[in-house]
Amino acid sequence: FITLLVSVLLETISQFNNKKYFFLIALLTMFGANYYIYESMIANHFKEPILIMILLVYNNHKFLNNKESIFLLLCFSAGVSVHSTFIFYGVCIIFSYGVFLIINKKYKDISGLIIQSATILLSSLFIINQIFLGYTNETIIVFFTILIILTLTLAVNNKSYKALFYVIKYTIIVIITLIYILSLYFIFASKSGTFNYSDYFPTLFSVNSTWELINILLMVCFIIIFLLKYKAYDNYIYILVLTFVLVFFNPLTIPVISTYLTSVVYFRLSGIIFSSGIILYILNRFNNRFLLVIFTITLAIPSMLSYTSISIIKDTSLLYRMENDFVDATNQLEASAMKFYNENGYSPQTISTDFRAYYNSQSPKYMFDLNHWREIYYYNMDVEHTVYLDIYNKLSKSDQFSNEDLKNIDELITANNIKFVLLNSKQSPTIYEHLGNSCKIEYQSDLYFLYNCN
Repeated sequence: FITLLVSVLLETISQFNNKKYFFLIALLTMFGANYYIYESMIANHFKEPILIMILLVYNNHKFLNNKESIFLLLCFSAGVSVHSTFIFYGVCIIFSYGVFLIINKKYKDISGLIIQSATILLSSLFIINQIFLGYTNETIIVFFTILIILTLTLAVNNKSYKALFYVIKYTIIVIITLIYILSLYFIFASKSGTFNYSDYFPTLFSVNSTWELINILLMVCFIIIFLLKYKAYDNYIYILVLTFVLVFFNPLTIPVISTYLTSVVYFRLSGIIFSSGIILYILNRFNNRFLLVIFTITLAIPSMLSYTSISIIKDTSLLYRMENDFVDATNQLEASAMKFYNENGYSPQTISTDFRAYYNSQSPKYMFDLNHWREIYYYNMDVEHTVYLDIYNKLSKSDQFSNEDLKNIDELITANNIKFVLLNSKQSPTIYEHLGNSCKIEYQSDLYFLYNCN
């Protein structure tokens, strides 16, 4: 990860005019945007450098040959492997590259577009197959994807550039037209999407501090000025920003894009338009050192103020970016789970009220995790784990239940063969009392209890 980060920083710096000051500014910007000192969100730390690497490739090579497209394919694959958000990141980026090729009438570069889209197409097919058909047949999907890519690539290599170019051109035009027609339908028919146009600004400007609000307002201003002033239609970054603002991330199209592309994580799209790579590229076009410094300060200070207080650093493992108590608790859970596995030949079923437990302890079989929670709450799926939702809610939100509701918690744990329970220490006393009926404390600290149940 450090090698990737340094490579991205050095390559980014080489693109900019004010190199004397830019190294510190770029470093502080990426820190402020991505380093959360108390959150071990490893995927988020990889996501931004991979995104910047992709944008650098597009920016460095005005039009891409097949070798460069294969490298982008690998970058998209890396992004998807660490964070599912990269699937719709890829859709937006590759769609924008298609718009870029159409505007500049580059027939022969269509083959590169096809190669770049392979991972995103494959990932999308997996998701569509799982959601709409209820199962995933990996072999069929992989075969189907490879067949599509080979067919289209062979067509291009047989000099069918122009025909394929026009197919993709009119497909893109139809998609954009449909997005706007459906958006108008959602509005005038009062049809609700996953998010509606009225959600756009309240959510976009939902911030924790004045510094964050200033930072967002500055970025919005930079983007508007960039689009109005430069109008560089032969520049991919300009077309990406323009397409993104007009098609994917605006209050008019939000119901369609959130319903059919991003679902409940629509506002993660801001990770592209507000990427430090995009904003720093825009600021470099302004060629104004003062704006660079102001932007860096407003981006870095909120993160530093929020996440680096003395009390947090004192009680937090800087290696794991988790509380020291939580690291100790999960280390004990891992040791106990491994001992259980060695003695019984299978992983112990476990419930943790903190979903981060999996980051530091992979040996237990977690019966209710973040994926299960999302599938139940957002997609009405995963009936199998609904019973564990009841256990999880009673353990993690015990103050919202009556003593009568909580008294059967030990019976639920025994009936569902839960071996270990990792519980934070801020729960109703009734929970600890009833857990003591069938479980013994294996680890205890100021913040966490680890129970070993019969």
